[in-house]
Amino acid sequence: MTEELSTLDEHRRAIADILAFLSKHGLAGVMLSPDKIDGSPLGPRVFADLVRWLESEGVVRLWGSPVLSAGAFPKVQLTAVGLKILGLESPTSKGEKIESSLAKPSSPKIRAEIGEFVGRLLGGFANTQM
Repeated sequence: MTEELSTLDEHRRAIADILAFLSKHGLAGVMLSPDKIDGSPLGPRVFADLVRWLESEGVVRLWGSPVLSAGAFPKVQLTAVGLKILGLESPTSKGEKIESSLAKPSSPKIRAEIGEFVGRLLGGFANTQM
């Protein structure tokens, strides 16, 4: 029997998938839409809501004009905050070079950490709304 996920759990998983996808492209601005994320069950509107939420939290930067009806964003880029969430250093930080560290986020451990972070963010947001 498969466990049914809550809407919040689905969104956490989708955000982790979005961040993992972006991390594979480093600091380049890339086209982002639901069809770019393998196995994404999200419709365009919900996908667009999640990307906009990531933008408002300072995790990603959006360039260009999105096609919200398709959930498509022409140029999405990780910010220093996004890199920190992924456990990576900003190119302006001292330490490990960004080029060598960007390959790491695809591991299951990093994806789990992304999910935990997103859960804490969403939990904090929910608590402030009460």
